[in-house]
Amino acid sequence: MFVGFCSARRVEPVSKAGACWAMGDPHYRTFDGQYFNFMGNCTYIMAKNCHVDDDHPSFQVETKNENRFGLQVTSVGAVTIKIYDAVISIVSGEFGLVREYILITVNDSYAGKVCGLCGDFNGNQDDDLTTPSGTEAGSIVALGKSWKVPGGAGDASCQDECSAQCENCKSSGIKKWEAEVFCEVLTKIMDGPFRSCKAIIEPKFYKEMCLYDFCMGKGVKKYLCSTLQVYTDTCQRAGIKVFNWRGLAAEPKCPENSHYELCGNPCPATCGEPSLSSLCKGDCVETCACNAGYVRSGNKCVLPSECGCWYKDRYVQETSCQNGEQCQVVNGIRDCYPSSYATCMTYGDPNYITFDGEQYNFRGSCVYQMASVCSKSVNLEPFDVLVQNDVNVLLPFTHSLRICSLPLTIIMTSG
Repeated sequence: MFVGFCSARRVEPVSKAGACWAMGDPHYRTFDGQYFNFMGNCTYIMAKNCHVDDDHPSFQVETKNENRFGLQVTSVGAVTIKIYDAVISIVSGEFGLVREYILITVNDSYAGKVCGLCGDFNGNQDDDLTTPSGTEAGSIVALGKSWKVPGGAGDASCQDECSAQCENCKSSGIKKWEAEVFCEVLTKIMDGPFRSCKAIIEPKFYKEMCLYDFCMGKGVKKYLCSTLQVYTDTCQRAGIKVFNWRGLAAEPKCPENSHYELCGNPCPATCGEPSLSSLCKGDCVETCACNAGYVRSGNKCVLPSECGCWYKDRYVQETSCQNGEQCQVVNGIRDCYPSSYATCMTYGDPNYITFDGEQYNFRGSCVYQMASVCSKSVNLEPFDVLVQNDVNVLLPFTHSLRICSLPLTIIMTSG
């Protein structure tokens, strides 16, 4: 970006949209450009509208961080979006491209109206590390705790900070990887894949993240691909050409009838909107694009003849029930319903009966996870059932039961 006629300086491009992301270790960038690292593995509010009005509807974006590759460090594992009374859940892995970072953009009409780990988007970095009460957080861990979603599914044993075994990368460890070509491409001057971008968007911070994650990940390239993906997205959103860097890390394996594109259309043609790609004005994105003659149908590329049908001006995707389900009409609603149910019980002394019928006794007095959804399938509603036994009597019995299922938490006690 040039200033005046003769001088030039490197700047972060100013856009009408604010961009916030979390990636890698994970590293965070707020809407106003503040950077910080936070390793909590609970569910947190990334961004929400804190000043709802007729022109700015309520929304909330939550992320669930999780440990990867057997390491103590965390990365984004799942995203939940709440808007217009709808809840949309997304797990890491989208149509062939495994994404382990989240990018949130809002237009300038939301300036000063948002809050969360992404900050308030008021143009001032200095007030980004603020808690829901409006006070400045005393530390990054305190900031994360303040934006934690209470009762998040799968969060029964989560932590907001590392335990004694927390991974740490010293300067000597980072220096070991400095000559590694994988991170060096970010600042390569002549023939690097980001040669057109580095003069506009400073790559130094991205390289530091890349080296740090490479060290933390003990050289596992899968763990740090998100650094180059984020820099690629940042450059392409600014309209700057990026050249293929995937030669250093294998191109993603795309689904059948699709192929990898470094700069693909962000609005692919679908069964419901076959002309969408020609109408889209967005910046190009790294993606798996359908081959010529095919359109998107959910997570697959199909021929138009294989698409679903239209009913009352609405497209209905062809679908089928999963194993253990059957198509039924219940209370006037046709859907896939479970074909059978299993029951787990606790009673008395206390006695336990598992879903598969195994019986045993256990008299511990702590809070225990009785049942939880362990699958990452978006078709399953996440929940946690926690129990606590009362041992202040002659025979122990179940004293309290807590059921957590987004967005509700139900607590039942004896008596």
